[in-house]
Amino acid sequence: MGGVLGRIILVRLSLASGPISRDALIDALWDGEVPSSTESVLNATCSRLRKGLSSIGLDGKRVLLSSGGSAELVWPSDARVDVRTAMRAIEDAELALKNIDLDTALRRATIAYTISQRDILPGINRVWIDDTRDNLRDILERSLNVLADALHLRRDDPSSLMIAKKLSRVAPYSPQAAQKLARAHCALDDFPAARLTIQTYQERVSRDLGIGDDSQLSDWLS
Repeated sequence: MGGVLGRIILVRLSLASGPISRDALIDALWDGEVPSSTESVLNATCSRLRKGLSSIGLDGKRVLLSSGGSAELVWPSDARVDVRTAMRAIEDAELALKNIDLDTALRRATIAYTISQRDILPGINRVWIDDTRDNLRDILERSLNVLADALHLRRDDPSSLMIAKKLSRVAPYSPQAAQKLARAHCALDDFPAARLTIQTYQERVSRDLGIGDDSQLSDWLS
């Protein structure tokens, strides 16, 4: 599939909403450190990429288009881009939770959670890749929030506790995460664990961030 550069091209074009300029693609590939043989390397990589796409049963020339100084990936209609799928899923899940449609909220949040745990182009660092990873981490946190709330509303307290623990690890400085974890402990009548959760959170933000907790979590628990 064209090696590392081919993988980067596939992901960058898959995330685009249409064609992007060759200059933008070059910047995505080399992050400002452009080699002197840019055009020949890019052309050779695209050629290998088309052959790779053809080898898995796609028409490489129709999927990877390049003309007029731009490039575009046109996937078959049934192809799925995971990052977009995760974004749609978490938006659906949050809306379903707001409407107390717990089945849909759980189903769509689970899809978002599953996808958001995957790394994108592991071992490769570019500014836009880091931004995409940040977006996936945000989706991960949002999906855990929905799952914790939906399971709590369903009175599935053991599962809600399990998810709340994951959320607290993902978002250790989030008062909402601490509250959901304490709430899950309370639902299981483990009030000492709930108090310890709030205390540990407050100590963490004071120690690591140098700020006091103004989220009124202690008042909420009492």
